[in-house]
Amino acid sequence: MRILFCNVSYPGRFGRIPSDLAADPTNEVMFLSFHPKKDNASSGIIHARLNLNRDRGRMPRGDDTFVMEWEKMFSLGKQALQTFLHIRDSGFIPDMIFVSFFDGPALFLRHIFPQAFIVSYFNGFRSKLADDGKLLAVMDLQRAMAAQSDLYFVRSEVQKNSFPPVLHPVIHVWPPYVDTALFHPMPRDLSLFFPHEAPNSDKELVTGHMKGTGRSQKELMWVIFDLLECRPHCLAALTFESEASKKQWQQVIYALPKHVRQRIFLAGGLDIERYHHLLCCSSVYVFPEYSNSPLQGMLETMSCETLLMTPVQEGADFLFLPEKTMLAYPEEGREKQREAICRVLDHLEEYDSVRQKGREVIAKKCDERVVLGEHLDFVMKEYEKFTRLRRV
Repeated sequence: MRILFCNVSYPGRFGRIPSDLAADPTNEVMFLSFHPKKDNASSGIIHARLNLNRDRGRMPRGDDTFVMEWEKMFSLGKQALQTFLHIRDSGFIPDMIFVSFFDGPALFLRHIFPQAFIVSYFNGFRSKLADDGKLLAVMDLQRAMAAQSDLYFVRSEVQKNSFPPVLHPVIHVWPPYVDTALFHPMPRDLSLFFPHEAPNSDKELVTGHMKGTGRSQKELMWVIFDLLECRPHCLAALTFESEASKKQWQQVIYALPKHVRQRIFLAGGLDIERYHHLLCCSSVYVFPEYSNSPLQGMLETMSCETLLMTPVQEGADFLFLPEKTMLAYPEEGREKQREAICRVLDHLEEYDSVRQKGREVIAKKCDERVVLGEHLDFVMKEYEKFTRLRRV
């Protein structure tokens, strides 16, 4: 059969599922993403690019953020529509579609492929939604995606209950996963990121996740500046989800004094090997927001036995247990946040059990080989039911 995957990057949350399906010679697999893989032949997967002009998706600022957000998502959906039409007109008509887009590109997917078995994934929030227009619009879009899907996966029962009961029959909980064989602990080598450092340097490295330029990121940036000023043996790395986000912060970093600037590594667009090394080099990895941080990145951090800090509350998640598998980070208060990180850096050895327990929990509950295998089996059984009903 023909199978289409849609995601921001390859393979993203789908892990080894595309390559497993492509290994069957009776299948044709296409992967649509913003940054397609170039070596198509080696994997047996057709890689295609989804070109979106997000500037065209930006509308003039107005008073109603709900309307503005829907206008943006509708614009992105219209742009993606042209790519889906091109795929259809090229003769690739998918029997099954796996889709994981957050803000609109898949809005008209069912219109183009009305006969396909659509499997969608919620790219949402792990905490209660704030009552503002943007988040309400995103949730509306996710409900629309669930309504046009044959299967829809969320990360928790809490997420499932945020959808209307009428949609619950198609909504299922898919546990998080990580490639624990790839993301394993290994020796530090700070020279990979700071050429002036020796490979066996024992300096502290505080890594911070900079998703955007919001209040939490600005506070973390100032906290890191404070740490670099008061701790001469401290280094910092900042990770970004896009080059655009990285460029926004570069100007700020370049304006710093040289003795501070040369101790900051801007991590954007790292290949998987360097990213793995960065995780293992980090003394602590701070995600200043729990609800909007990438779950995958936090799982990979714990899998590498690196200390994770994020403002999660006790009981919020079975994986993130403060003082047991990770450490709580104050939600606000620059002084409190700096003190929390300093306390960890001053007593790193005391947190060895936390790092080890984090890895142990991830390996036991989130191993990719187990989770993805069971997930694909479930999807294929549901597809068989779908095809039987179509034949009746």
